[in-house]
Amino acid sequence: MESFEIATEFAYRNGEQIGIPKGGAMDCMIVSAAPVLSAGYLVSASRIADRRMILAGYRLADLLKRAAQKLD
Repeated sequence: MESFEIATEFAYRNGEQIGIPKGGAMDCMIVSAAPVLSAGYLVSASRIADRRMILAGYRLADLLKRAAQKLD
């Protein structure tokens, strides 16, 4: 849920349409109005991804630690 909220707010720009398929077709292989992403967007996206991976690592470590304690 956390990742969905971050993606909705940041990557999907709060639900704005980033690109619209030509002719209203559902085929997203052809996009008529895709914006160019700024360098700042790429830096921010990279930082967010790094933080999410680190948090996932901590959560996995905690889960494994608790599982190992139950085996003792």
